[in-house]
Amino acid sequence: MPETYIITFTEEATDTDKQLIKKEVSEVGIIRYEQTLTSAFTIELPDGPTYAFANNPFIKSCEKLQTIDER
Repeated sequence: MPETYIITFTEEATDTDKQLIKKEVSEVGIIRYEQTLTSAFTIELPDGPTYAFANNPFIKSCEKLQTIDER
């Protein structure tokens, strides 16, 4: 079952770097949302390939999206 992640870019990432990363992501998953203000995007990926994105020097973080329970 696919999981949802938020990927944020480093300040050093150029538009070209971001486009290349988005292309890589779209080959194994689905880009759901793009946030231009925070330079991030939300993706759906199978559980395995996130390690490849977490080790990219232009990616600041790759975090699994969590649901907040408001009780």
